[in-house]
Amino acid sequence: MAVANPYQNYEKIKISSSSRENLVIMAYEGAIKFVSASIRELDKGELEKAHTSNLRAQAVICELMKSLNIEIGGEISLNLLKIYEYMNRSLMLGNVQKDKKPLEETKVLLIELLEAWVEVKKNLSVQNRE
Repeated sequence: MAVANPYQNYEKIKISSSSRENLVIMAYEGAIKFVSASIRELDKGELEKAHTSNLRAQAVICELMKSLNIEIGGEISLNLLKIYEYMNRSLMLGNVQKDKKPLEETKVLLIELLEAWVEVKKNLSVQNRE
């Protein structure tokens, strides 16, 4: 019988008890981490590792795409979908061509979106206190 990894248990609890805003923030942080790793690995010539990190970043972005509700979010959700599709294509291009430029561009977009979500979370916290 395998012993459960305490870190994995912590992560499961953290995710299951997080608000929607926190989940989105965690997704952005994860995508940034994987894109950054892919860039670093490309620089080192570790192509297989770069490929794996890139695929992980793409998976996170696909999850973000699936989480959108166009009916409720309207134009904002549609615009986010377009941005996510663009980032996904950029990651694929960078992965196929082993070019870090599209990865760096995607990382900048992810950081900007992360900052926006952090601000949304702050604003929601202020509204909930009032």
